[in-house]
Amino acid sequence: IDNTVENGDVPKDKKPTVEQVANLALAKEAVDAAGGPTTEVPQSQGGTDDASLDIFNRETYDKLAREIGEDGAREMLELFLAETDRRIGLLRRLSCELDRSAIVREAHALKGDAGAFGLVQLTALARALERDAKRMTDGEYRTALDHIEPAFAIARDRLPKQAAPAA
Repeated sequence: IDNTVENGDVPKDKKPTVEQVANLALAKEAVDAAGGPTTEVPQSQGGTDDASLDIFNRETYDKLAREIGEDGAREMLELFLAETDRRIGLLRRLSCELDRSAIVREAHALKGDAGAFGLVQLTALARALERDAKRMTDGEYRTALDHIEPAFAIARDRLPKQAAPAA
């Protein structure tokens, strides 16, 4: 998980442990080795209704849990949720006109992290932001964030319940 902030400093109590970073790296490798998230996601265009996409792909989460263990997956999920709150706050503070590279970097990190947990809708929205940030107007950028934020809120509310071990 990318912990950069505007000045590059991360408070010591907010930094993930080496073990957490290693577990996330293993998780991403496992998802990549499996061919990425198992649900194909269409590239988001201005007219695409991203709300129609699945929110959570249980199979992707289960693959992650098998690779790093259920406890490790839950720990990484907690870190992801906190990091994504921070990341969305940072994206809200960035200017589309002045911070395009930072927007692309943060969107890329969000796309990868969300994909590792099977968050299909959030992955698609982050992918679209990463792809389009270099040419977006500030209004289009704010609209993209207005889609990302509620998609994350829905995922945050549903994921812990859905991520409980399958019966």
